[in-house]
Amino acid sequence: MEIDAPMSQWPQGSNDPTSNPVNQIPTGTAINVFIGNSSNPAISYSFSAIETPTAAPTPSGPTPEYVHWNDTGAGGHVSANVGRMPLNCYNYFYQGQCGEVGFEKIANPPSACANAN
Repeated sequence: MEIDAPMSQWPQGSNDPTSNPVNQIPTGTAINVFIGNSSNPAISYSFSAIETPTAAPTPSGPTPEYVHWNDTGAGGHVSANVGRMPLNCYNYFYQGQCGEVGFEKIANPPSACANAN
C-alpha cells in the first residue's frame, strides 16, 4: 500500500526514515481504511502494518501488510493505492453511463476478510 500526502500531514511517528525502502510505516501501526463517508463507508477494513527491511511480504490475506509514504510536497494531493487485494471481500459494481461505483460484501467471505465491513 502506498499513501501519497505532503510530509507535513503525516502523523508523528508514522514513518521510519531509516527503513528500506525509505518512509515505511513501522510494524504494528494500525491502519484503518474507509472508502466513502467515514460514518457509513461503502468499504472499510483495518490491519496492522508489517515492516520488512528488504522486500514486501507475500500477503497473508486481502489487506496489504507493507505500507509506505510518498511525500507529494507542500500543497500536494492526498491519495492511497490500496491495491486489488481488498476487493477480494466484495462484489464490485460499476455503472459506466453515470460513473457510479458500488460494493457489496460477498456472502461467504474468506476468513481473511474478518476485518472488512
